[in-house]
Amino acid sequence: MNRDRVLDAATKVARRDGIEGLSIASVAKVAGVTPMALYRHVSNREDLVQGIVNRAASNIEFPDDCADDPASEIEAVFCAFYDTLCREDWLVPHLISGQRGGEAALPLVVRALRAFEAIGLPRGQVWHACAPLVHYTYGEVLALSTQQRAARERAIQKPFETEAGNAIRDFAMNADRIDPRSCYQTTLRRYLKAIVDEVG
Repeated sequence: MNRDRVLDAATKVARRDGIEGLSIASVAKVAGVTPMALYRHVSNREDLVQGIVNRAASNIEFPDDCADDPASEIEAVFCAFYDTLCREDWLVPHLISGQRGGEAALPLVVRALRAFEAIGLPRGQVWHACAPLVHYTYGEVLALSTQQRAARERAIQKPFETEAGNAIRDFAMNADRIDPRSCYQTTLRRYLKAIVDEVG
């Protein structure tokens, strides 16, 4: 047993049960060791959580620098953020609750903020322009998460007795035919174009 194997097991638990299902006991069970054996490598549950958050952040695929085109830079940064959260959707509730993200993600955040400033937004307005994209990204990932998708699939399999219910069912079924990342990117571009147009 070493810290990497402990974090491997913890990530499996988080992917399966979400961050709320992560405990020393659940990780020990997946790792095939006693809970006491984990304490040689992590000090407590918080250390475990921060370890897998840092690991997820260090696995972000940083996009190429597009500093000469701020809107493309923001799009690239947010697509990298989206892709990471889609792989590790258990991170979203952790981040929404105001907990820290991994230190390795900070350069990506700085790139996004500087790109918003390069568009021409005053420094005081940069975060107000960036925050809605962060929340939009969280919402899109939550809508795609395994548990949410399973709940939606169960809902659309039920027969509806009303015309409105059947219309909702049709929309939900057609949503599966659309590439979620493409939809995310299209909405992101519209938002950025609106900001560029407003500033310009």
